[in-house]
Amino acid sequence: MSVTATDWPADRIKGLRRFLRLYQTEFAKRLGVSTQTVQAWEAARITPGLKNLGKLDELARSARFRP
Repeated sequence: MSVTATDWPADRIKGLRRFLRLYQTEFAKRLGVSTQTVQAWEAARITPGLKNLGKLDELARSARFRP
């Protein structure tokens, strides 16, 4: 099963970050992106690319995150 941008809307990304109790800067470092990228995802200005969708999925699974 492949992950798509619709699997990771802005509110789910923000929810995962909050679930992990991370600031945007810490969350960005975990994912290997800039803080500005995380801000843009959470504001729904841009959506994560395939590589980052996979990273989000992996992080959510390892943390047992269920939105």
